[in-house]
Amino acid sequence: MELAISRAENIGGTGLNGKQNAYRTSSGEEVIGYKGKNAYIDDAITANEKLYNTNVAGEKRYSKQAGTIMKKAKKLKLVNSKQAKKYTKLIQNGAISIEELESVFKKNTKGKNTSKTESNIKTVIDAYTEWYEKMLDCQSAQEDCIAKNKELAQQKLDNITEEYETLIGFAEAVKSSSESMVNYFAAAGKSVNGPETMQELQA
Repeated sequence: MELAISRAENIGGTGLNGKQNAYRTSSGEEVIGYKGKNAYIDDAITANEKLYNTNVAGEKRYSKQAGTIMKKAKKLKLVNSKQAKKYTKLIQNGAISIEELESVFKKNTKGKNTSKTESNIKTVIDAYTEWYEKMLDCQSAQEDCIAKNKELAQQKLDNITEEYETLIGFAEAVKSSSESMVNYFAAAGKSVNGPETMQELQA
């Protein structure tokens, strides 16, 4: 699972960093137009979705692994059968912290503070900590994926808006230029559609 997450991160990283910012083809040519740019962003979104799904699967796996440590805790008499069942569910739902779990173990072994008991608690807590932190990493990665895809979606919209604003600006420039020509020829006493005017424009 860790290898799969690593591979997905590489894919997502290429899409986000390489394509979103550069908009260049494999031959180094700059992509022009919102459709071409947004095609690159679509690739990045797809890679990001793959990364998200990988981390969802990772969270489930690590949660399940974290839950199995209660079997060991029960065997070491840090919890009873009822508690083992209860805390397994809490662990798998991410509803109990490392500190809270350690407190439960210490409370259950109160009066038995031998070095062996302390060692047993440490063994179980260390095992839980490993899976718990990996589970949190997967949750954090999922949040990052959601945030990045929102940014990418906004970038797609910005690309469309930017291109249409450019087209509108060009159209307004052409209109302004045409009006200026009409005013010029009118001031010169010439007809815009007259033969002299046409010859002057073609010169």
